[in-house]
Amino acid sequence: MSEEPKGRAKRDARETKTPMSAARFCAIRESIGSQEEVAKELYTARRTFGRWESGERPVPGIAAAAIELLAQAHRERQRRTQDAIAMLGASKGAAA
Repeated sequence: MSEEPKGRAKRDARETKTPMSAARFCAIRESIGSQEEVAKELYTARRTFGRWESGERPVPGIAAAAIELLAQAHRERQRRTQDAIAMLGASKGAAA
């Protein structure tokens, strides 16, 4: 029976499972905001984002997961805002 990896080996295995390309990471980040804005939201240095996006450093699995979740939350906020605007427009039309 094989043992589960421990410590760094476990982290390395997790990070190599689903690597995210620099281009994909950059595209997702651009859909959310500037490097500075997104880095601040994820409590990460802007220079670190630059290194991931340029391919200078590989995108860690945790960063890939975090930016995917942030993008999902961003899309949901946009959808709710659009729904609210549509409801306001509909209520103004009904009042006229």
